Amino acid sequence: MNKRELCVILVLIISLGIAKSSLADSLVGWGRNNYGQREVPIGSDFVAVSGGHLHSLALKANGSLAAWGHNQDWDGGYGGQIDVPADNDVVEIAAGGYHNLARKADNSLIAWGGNDFGQNVVPAGTDFVEIAAGVFHSLALKEDGTLEAWGKNDYGQTVVPEGNDFVAIAAGYMHNLALRANGSLAAWGWNDNGECDVPEGNDFTAIAASYGHSLALKDNGSLAAWGYNNHGQIDVPAGNDFVGIAAGKQFSLARKADGSLVAWGRNDLGQCDVPSGNDFVAVAGGGYHGLALVHEPATLLSLIDISPDTLNKKSHGKWISVYITLPAGFVVGTIDTSTIAITSLIGQTCDPNYSQEADLTFTPQVGDRDEDGIPDLTVKFDRQVLLDNLCLDDVSITIEGQLTTGELFSGSDSIRIIERGK
Repeated sequence: MNKRELCVILVLIISLGIAKSSLADSLVGWGRNNYGQREVPIGSDFVAVSGGHLHSLALKANGSLAAWGHNQDWDGGYGGQIDVPADNDVVEIAAGGYHNLARKADNSLIAWGGNDFGQNVVPAGTDFVEIAAGVFHSLALKEDGTLEAWGKNDYGQTVVPEGNDFVAIAAGYMHNLALRANGSLAAWGWNDNGECDVPEGNDFTAIAASYGHSLALKDNGSLAAWGYNNHGQIDVPAGNDFVGIAAGKQFSLARKADGSLVAWGRNDLGQCDVPSGNDFVAVAGGGYHGLALVHEPATLLSLIDISPDTLNKKSHGKWISVYITLPAGFVVGTIDTSTIAITSLIGQTCDPNYSQEADLTFTPQVGDRDEDGIPDLTVKFDRQVLLDNLCLDDVSITIEGQLTTGELFSGSDSIRIIERGK
């Protein structure tokens, strides 16, 4: 793999938050909401998100699209930017000011929404590998490393630089950025605020652009920014643990290696009040709103076997044993034993919200209790603590936990509770 191929892959992962097939991602939004642009749809099947001026756009795992927010053009007429096409073979998205672009699985392009300046008149071909959308113009990177742009050109934003060594692109409101294979930057278009005065160096790995300012990520994990700074949007935070960037109108966003988000710049509408947590996999900036993909680990339906299968409330044993078997493809040795717990008791008078952690004074053991060739994990729970909370008759006990790889597991087994003897 050459440097250009590697750089393309890295930029796509950083910018789009492309999820692994075993993961599912939901959406979160914050900031301005006068048209519902941050009221994200419910679901955990999103793989990319992009912010327009007053609308938002998302890509689902099945290749279909969702959009919400403002649906008018800049002059108040019908725009149609949230009326997404019915295609289900989309692999990349970009939201512009009042229009949207999408790249399909065959690397052809489609566009919809406002088209007053020809920003939706996409070029023919199946050789496009990345797209970006400005307020009234569009930009694409081709597989041969050249660029193509169309739409409004009042500041030369569609007059692309020559060369076939480009590996990533970003579109601001009226200017563009491009990353070269050697890690250096190029910019063109509106430059009244120095947004096209790119810094020197060949250590850049990702780029973002918005209204009058530009942002870049360096290979050491630090940030650089330049251009319009009326709200401190180019005053980047210190640190070298950044892995993703995005730019909104007069504010900037970054994602850190621990999965948390930071923002700086204009914040009169809450656009810099990023949600807490460290489970974000991608971030995007809109006009005055932010969007992010939130990683939701898959829950693995697992086989749970509890022994003994009949418990006497008057018994005096120390533990009950639980044998956990994960679905094929997952290893019980990767279970974080500190997370294993009973999370529910379902019976006639039991507490469905009961919780009890595994007793780790017993060291969990990997074995094959039923000798079926499939490993299981043995853990113990304090019998007396559990008996005090069990009701008579049949009780379904749910066991849950998490793997060190992030996935959750859950399963249940039923046992009979009796009360006999002294």
